[in-house]
Amino acid sequence: MAEYAELVARYRQLRAISFELNNALVAKTPPEAVQQCAKKLGLWKDKTLVFPSEAATDVFMDYLVYDWYQDGLNAFGRRLKERPPAPGSDLEKVLLATQHAFYAILEVTEVLPEVGIRARDQLGDRDCLILDMGLSQSAHVGTLLASRLVPFEDFAITSGAGMPVDRPLVKKLMSHPLAQPRGGGAGTSPGLAPEEAVTLSTFIIRTCLDAGATDRVRYQNPDDESEVLPLERSGIPGRDRNAPCPCGSGKKYKRCCGK
Repeated sequence: MAEYAELVARYRQLRAISFELNNALVAKTPPEAVQQCAKKLGLWKDKTLVFPSEAATDVFMDYLVYDWYQDGLNAFGRRLKERPPAPGSDLEKVLLATQHAFYAILEVTEVLPEVGIRARDQLGDRDCLILDMGLSQSAHVGTLLASRLVPFEDFAITSGAGMPVDRPLVKKLMSHPLAQPRGGGAGTSPGLAPEEAVTLSTFIIRTCLDAGATDRVRYQNPDDESEVLPLERSGIPGRDRNAPCPCGSGKKYKRCCGK
């Protein structure tokens, strides 16, 4: 769609930076964070990190960098504080945007070919323009998914770890006390403090994992890390298969949990 050409070009720039940043931060995650996060998501069994599916690995890595806090900061916040990027740079824009990321329960209202989707966020009670080439290929009107969104000025992008859901599961997710629609802008789960937002995202992710949501994700062309499909995915969304595996084995992801 020609009217979105400029936004798509901008999306590709920001997505590439986000891709590299996520990989670098996952690689620096301390072992204690891996264990703590795995226990919260029900992935720590018999003193071992166990993934029920390949897609669950993406969800876990996303959780590591967004939802594990140390001294009041998540991985992006620590990066922003310890090594501030050049003011006004795209890296600064990405890091600042991650500080306003929020988990959403989305229902697709329009598919924009080669652009992304428009969707209604049932948690935020708002409409979102989400740029994502994979979603533009696999989603259809009425598709439901739970995903973290990273908001920029004119659009949002997914963090690369969306999970398909159905209406009974959405009803269960919306039953949490913190999951009531609040409306408002694109802040971190409107009306929620950071610790509340983590509580909510933990509940959403674990509930989806327990329901087998990631089992419904199918991969095509596993050596192609280019884009993301929430129902049929190409490669590892937002993750480098040559990066260290988050399980702490010391092996590359593709040689370990990404097999």
